[in-house]
Amino acid sequence: MTDTHIFDTEPTPSEPLDPRRTHARRPRARRLAKLGGVPPHNLNFTGRTEILGRIHDLLSEASGSVYLLAGGGGIGKTQIAIEYAHRYRDDYDLIWWIPAGGVTDIHQSYVNLARHLGLAEEGGNLEMTAQRVRDALETAPEIGHWLLVLDDVGDLNSLDTAELPANGPGDIIITSRDQSWIPSGRSEGSVVPTLKPEESVALLRKICPHGLDDDGDARRIADRLEHVPLALAQVGAYLRDSLMSVEDFLLLIQDKFDELVTHVESEDLYPLPLAAAWNMQLDDLRRGTGSDRAVKQMVREFIQLCSFFGPRPLARTLFHRARGLSSNPQLAQILGNEMALSKVLRYVSRHSLAEFDRTNHTFQMHVTFQTVVQRTVSDEESVRYRDLAHRLLAQSDPLGPELPQNWSEYQLLYTHVRASEAWRSHDPQVRGLVHNVITYLVETGDERAALNLADRAIESWYDDTGQRFQVQLQRTMILRIQGENRTALAEADRMYAEQAELEGPESEEALDAHRARAIALSNLGHYDQALGMFEDIHRVRTARFTEDDEKTLVIAHDIGVNLRRLGRFQDAWTWTGEPSTNGSTCSARTASRPCAPACPPVSASWPSATWRRPGRSWRTARDGSRPPSRTPAPTPRTSRPRSRCSTAGSATTRRPWSCPPRNARPPFRVTSRTAAQRCTSTASTW
Repeated sequence: MTDTHIFDTEPTPSEPLDPRRTHARRPRARRLAKLGGVPPHNLNFTGRTEILGRIHDLLSEASGSVYLLAGGGGIGKTQIAIEYAHRYRDDYDLIWWIPAGGVTDIHQSYVNLARHLGLAEEGGNLEMTAQRVRDALETAPEIGHWLLVLDDVGDLNSLDTAELPANGPGDIIITSRDQSWIPSGRSEGSVVPTLKPEESVALLRKICPHGLDDDGDARRIADRLEHVPLALAQVGAYLRDSLMSVEDFLLLIQDKFDELVTHVESEDLYPLPLAAAWNMQLDDLRRGTGSDRAVKQMVREFIQLCSFFGPRPLARTLFHRARGLSSNPQLAQILGNEMALSKVLRYVSRHSLAEFDRTNHTFQMHVTFQTVVQRTVSDEESVRYRDLAHRLLAQSDPLGPELPQNWSEYQLLYTHVRASEAWRSHDPQVRGLVHNVITYLVETGDERAALNLADRAIESWYDDTGQRFQVQLQRTMILRIQGENRTALAEADRMYAEQAELEGPESEEALDAHRARAIALSNLGHYDQALGMFEDIHRVRTARFTEDDEKTLVIAHDIGVNLRRLGRFQDAWTWTGEPSTNGSTCSARTASRPCAPACPPVSASWPSATWRRPGRSWRTARDGSRPPSRTPAPTPRTSRPRSRCSTAGSATTRRPWSCPPRNARPPFRVTSRTAAQRCTSTASTW
């Protein structure tokens, strides 16, 4: 989209975000910066000389400056940031664009930056990888002078200063509708104004070079659109390809302005001229006049469908595997037909109805355009478009939310799931996507978002007790991660009672709920009671599904965890489920081999640790986080001698667990010998 404005107000002075961010910029040899994720240069950009110069002057005074571009939708914040990145590219060594719609978006961008910088990823924890990147930006001189652009921050108060590098040879530009940091003094910044009249005329003529020779006509159009740059760009594209004369257009815009904005409510956070400009485009598509009538009809249906996705990039491949999903004649021609899709997207691009990233083969509609389009669609049509959007998303599910290589895809899917309210779907495949997105959010440490999505699914899936039960299990796990073990226990008790009554106490669902009860009890310190419950579950599962069943092995692992919490380290190592003659769980089957030497109790003194496994790292156990599900047991990375628990050459080196650090609190990861030997990839989630 074309966004262009000129700065005509003085910025509000303020103190720097951090007193450490005031060291003078060191001179360096200029070279072209590496651009990461920066949108393409907008060739129609017009004006904004003063605001660009002011940003450059401020950021040039000292490294570590933060500048906020604030203002309403369509006013040009993002386009100013794009222009600055391209115009002053040779001032930097690295420019990285960060979509900042949420904390997880920011962390995923930091993960991409970590790959570019060659930093080792903390694969199981986006937050830790993000912190490693921030540390490198602050301290690594080889990175050079950098610029981060955080685009479209929804709530500045939710943007923790910990998400920003606190020091180092770099600058930060933030775009947001939220203006609160400027008057509060937390950041330098400007509230972006509309274009000056002469710049509005210049923009209209740049987009529509023919038919606007009269300055008066162009000025009247600009005045009616209140000099909002995105509205001017839309109207310019409309006039460029319309057979309507300027005089007829002026009559239309004067006489029908109010009619065009009937779908805009007073609380909408975008200017009425922007709604008017887009409604004119939609009205032209609805009429479908001209030689390209068939294309316009397809474009109209296509953008109405796309308006029900989130305001994030959509890949062309999303529509490739969709043949036969829609009974709509126009959409049926597009879905699964690359030639028809290309024709539609060319029209969308020419008329500035979406922004295109031709490197990644994606396009994105402006969020305000999506809102305007949705308000023109009837309730019945909304249900149909939303349902189709859900099914398209479900077909793009990579089916591996635990795998870090899929997390960038799941981050985009989460945005679209949330915007399209996919939890309202009755389609089992769509509900499976929602379940996987919840798992992804848990894996990446965003428990609050995971809990919110789980609550919405539980509320909506009253018609499918099986899928609803699986999300309820996820909810109890999230509560345990957050330390709400009493609440998790109460919910697990209720779930177990319901499933025992419906399916029987030895049903698969009842056993899963029973396990959730036992884990919560163990986390609350009732180790003996939890151990008895785990052993009961193991006995039933072994009888029904054999001891090599995946979930049976998970229960064996759970028993090992609980034995270790009780300080019975030898028993945890040798437990096989068979009671020995001496009453110990050190199995008679392994009695010919001495039990492994016990680790010291948790109260023993040695350094804290970070739980690790290949490709993944988690926070120390004391902060309440837990290792990922269905993975080998991690070992703590500490400086203590190996001889206490993992002496080289001894039988204990095969142990898939190590002793806990001092002061670490549950959950710990301990795997029984049986589980380790037969299923090295299976473990439990505490």
